[in-house]
Amino acid sequence: MYYQLGKPLPVVVLLLVILTLTIGFEATTTGSTALVVEIKPPWDTIDPGIAECVIEALDLAESSTSVLILAVDSYGGWLDSALAIGDAIYSSKIPVIGYVAGGKALSAGTLILLPSHIIALSQNSIVGAMQPVSYDPLTGSVRYLNESKVLNPIIEKAVLYAESRGRNVSLVKEFIVGNLVLNAQEALKLGLSDLIANDIADLIAKVNGVEVTIASKKYVLNIEGYRYYSCSLRSRTLSLLSNTLVSTVLFSVGIMALIFSIASANLYAVPLALVFLILGLIGSGFNPNLASLIMITLGSMLLMLELLVIPGFGATGIAGIAFLVFGFLLMPTSLPVTTVLTPEQLAMFRVAAIALGLLGGSITTLIFVKLVKIRKMKKQLFSLEGKVGKAVDRLTPNSYGYVFVEGEYWLAKSEDIVEPGERVYVVKHMDTYLLVRKYVS
Repeated sequence: MYYQLGKPLPVVVLLLVILTLTIGFEATTTGSTALVVEIKPPWDTIDPGIAECVIEALDLAESSTSVLILAVDSYGGWLDSALAIGDAIYSSKIPVIGYVAGGKALSAGTLILLPSHIIALSQNSIVGAMQPVSYDPLTGSVRYLNESKVLNPIIEKAVLYAESRGRNVSLVKEFIVGNLVLNAQEALKLGLSDLIANDIADLIAKVNGVEVTIASKKYVLNIEGYRYYSCSLRSRTLSLLSNTLVSTVLFSVGIMALIFSIASANLYAVPLALVFLILGLIGSGFNPNLASLIMITLGSMLLMLELLVIPGFGATGIAGIAFLVFGFLLMPTSLPVTTVLTPEQLAMFRVAAIALGLLGGSITTLIFVKLVKIRKMKKQLFSLEGKVGKAVDRLTPNSYGYVFVEGEYWLAKSEDIVEPGERVYVVKHMDTYLLVRKYVS
């Protein structure tokens, strides 16, 4: 029956074959404009701020189906942050190119390169030296870690990254166990990297036309240009607070200020001590999102307390403003999808909050300056100079005695001899006494 209706079977078979070949060799051309995120001095330590910046850049590249170029010039950094970046690149839905743009990508810098789909090194650059170390911020000492409990998880994760991209696994293990270091030519020859490029433009020219497979889907790179990604203010603040020296100083100042405030019963300074203490804790690994919530809550409470309960504007109000500024500054750059605010609205909210905080700080400074002027004016208004009183004791240029002026007794010295009961004229109010002379009407 089927062959009698025009015999279409050969045509159907041909179409099926063509469709099968098309599906089997499907390749998507991607990346009209590449997104470049840099890890270089002064922000070259791989820390929570850098990890957040790279992951945000990767999310942006995925949303626009662009290629991400990770330009690294770093001695390394935090293991947790490096693993966060590595896992994000390993699970990326778009091609990621790891490029050693400066002279080195060592330790954690090498670890974040391994899951990249393409690895390129610049001339005279080096990679490797991945043995983990422990740093003591109090003594400044560095201890190399050789315990299997520490090394094995790092080795397994690095091997996972390397195997998924078809790289030399033996080299990766030697990076960690033996602190092996390779230059650009050696890395290319031994199968760790894919090419050598002089700069970003040269890199793009060499990778165009290269085919990359992601989740069984093939991408042909066709990059026409590139633009740099700017890390958020929050990520830069996290990087600054994650600096070991900065966090140690902040935490130490906070602890000392808290102890002295309580010991001297000057509780008004406690909020300022808490500002330094919480900022120091963030650098020690405390969750910045939780710290942001705590600071916004404390800042709001302190400002309400200052405005409604405590007279004047002092340390409590300043601490409240500081809490709000840093609290909004460290707010998450993205929220769960169930939230009402969009990321753009959240960014606008953060900018507005920081602007209000700066405005509040400016107003506080203005109030403080005015208060200082008012206090100086009060001293002038209540000055005793020119007042007339009565001598209680005998006064001479070489001896002190008491005078009665404006209803109070004052220690005084006279320019001439004044007998008790005689009227005196206040010439000048010295630090500890009044300079007077005999009053002549």
